[in-house]
Amino acid sequence: MRTICLALIAMGSICGSAGCNGMAAAPAQRSIDPAAVATITIAGESTVRRSPDVAFVVVTVQTTAQSSKDARQKNAVTMTVVRKRLEESHIPADAIRTVMYDLRREFDYAKGRQVPRQFVAQNTIEVRIDDLDRVGDLIDAMVASGASSVDGPNLALKDPASLQREALKQATEDARAKAETVAAGAGRSIDRVLRIEERGDTGEMPSFPRIAAAAPTPTAVDTPIARGQISATARVTLTASLK
Repeated sequence: MRTICLALIAMGSICGSAGCNGMAAAPAQRSIDPAAVATITIAGESTVRRSPDVAFVVVTVQTTAQSSKDARQKNAVTMTVVRKRLEESHIPADAIRTVMYDLRREFDYAKGRQVPRQFVAQNTIEVRIDDLDRVGDLIDAMVASGASSVDGPNLALKDPASLQREALKQATEDARAKAETVAAGAGRSIDRVLRIEERGDTGEMPSFPRIAAAAPTPTAVDTPIARGQISATARVTLTASLK
């Protein structure tokens, strides 16, 4: 029995060192030090501009009265006139939404005491205008219909994501072109892109002029609207290996 045990131990030693069934042990793979790979890191940037294709205006009707009921009623009548004018101007119902309604009482302070005054009702809606050629005319129409104030227009894009994607694409192309130029100057070339990171973006925000209601005059002119352009800026950092 002792002889058999020794034989088994010997066989185990052979399998462990040279492999069983005549198979040789696989050679150990040499690890590659990432620090030994030559890389280049370059920043890319691009700004893409596009003309706006939609406008938003915020319209407010504010009324006052000595009772909350009268203030609310006066406000409802005036806002109905404004909404009717928008309907006549072929603004669809889904392009109008209420963003705020407020009914409150105002107070004065005299000798440290609150003195009640009038009630104030305020109804604010947002109007989407798809035809930018009509923005000025529609603003004038809403003011003439009784709107107390108009904020905007906010000129925007119906698909702003596509503008940002285009800026990212061009920023990446810019970084790749710079990397190839720098590598060529060093007598090398780009092997493969290892990493691309977005560094953030900025966009030009349109202004929000406030148009207060005013009595029309014989010399009144249409409200001019300058469209300008909307921009998106993208910045990326590209890291590539060299060969």
